[in-house]
Amino acid sequence: MPYEPTITSYDYDAILSEGGKLTAKWHRTREILQEFGLLADDLPQPPADVPAFAYGQVIFQQWMSLDSLTLGVKGQQMDDPIQMEYIEVFPAVPVTPLVYNTSAGFQSYGYVLYSVDIPNVNSTIVLGELHDRAQVLLDGVQIKLFDYPESENEEHKFDVKYRPGPNEDDPRRLQILVENMGRANYARKDARVDLDTQWKGMHGQVKINSQPLNNWTAYPLEFGKGAASFLTPAFQPYWKQSLVRQRFPRLMQSTLNVSDDQPRDTYLDLTGWGRGVVFINGFNIGRYWPDAGPQQTLYVPGPVLKKGANSVVVFELEKSLGFATFMDVPQLDKLTSGNSPSPSASPVTTQAPPASTPSSTATGLICSFAAFLLCLAIAF
Repeated sequence: MPYEPTITSYDYDAILSEGGKLTAKWHRTREILQEFGLLADDLPQPPADVPAFAYGQVIFQQWMSLDSLTLGVKGQQMDDPIQMEYIEVFPAVPVTPLVYNTSAGFQSYGYVLYSVDIPNVNSTIVLGELHDRAQVLLDGVQIKLFDYPESENEEHKFDVKYRPGPNEDDPRRLQILVENMGRANYARKDARVDLDTQWKGMHGQVKINSQPLNNWTAYPLEFGKGAASFLTPAFQPYWKQSLVRQRFPRLMQSTLNVSDDQPRDTYLDLTGWGRGVVFINGFNIGRYWPDAGPQQTLYVPGPVLKKGANSVVVFELEKSLGFATFMDVPQLDKLTSGNSPSPSASPVTTQAPPASTPSSTATGLICSFAAFLLCLAIAF
């Protein structure tokens, strides 16, 4: 069944903002508790909020190809593609600072890049299951996208055309990048949602012109804590500086210079970008998809930053403006012009709460008040 979208932000109109700031709802809740005599008279005044800071624009002048990115992991050989959860996550061999899959065992999150060589002939390729979103690349160029919920189909078909030229006898590289968009954290028998069915990646035999297509290599791009290794000297030869036409997916890198001894919270605005995930100083601050909206910014906690140079690395799947802006206010309720992604094609996890309306805000205030009373009852 189609899942409902959930945004990356944790700002759900609660009494504290995503950045821990006191909201009007917090102050009103405190007033109500005082009116009912549930607060001591000598409580100290709440601390003043520290405002977020607009650090301004950063330019992304370095990029790394998808093929270079795979040098940081050990590819797993297989006859037929297997699901993410069966793909072993081991460091590259020999062990180098390139490693960014840091957990031994099997893959749980992120992306899987499946790769295989195919003959240079007119072909019809049939894939099996895909979960949750798959970009099909031929010689590094995207030729097909299976978006959610289309990816839930049991069969996926596309054509590959013969490429004439001096290298026409050489095989072609077929790559399929599959994104784990999230898992359901609930179960509903009536809706066929089961926690035991939340498998990700590709599964099943692939056929080319009705014949089995074997000899695949799977690269688990988990993007764990070792994401900071993108910035190690071992990776420097793979970062390019060029104004040539960009191919996606790719990594992009910039630097945010901070002069504060104690950096403040900020919000990274990615309006105009495609879809991907952001790392600041190796810390994963979340996924973004501004065309789907309504969230346009990602919250960046001040402790993630440091005085001086801060690395900003983006794994972008589709397109880029080449710059992004650090703002002092979040933008969580904006739809860009002309975009109309269906809810069923949005990132999947659980159903998102409704947007704030006068009635929902009032309901939220009542719920917050009830939660406060419950906490007080437990405390005493």
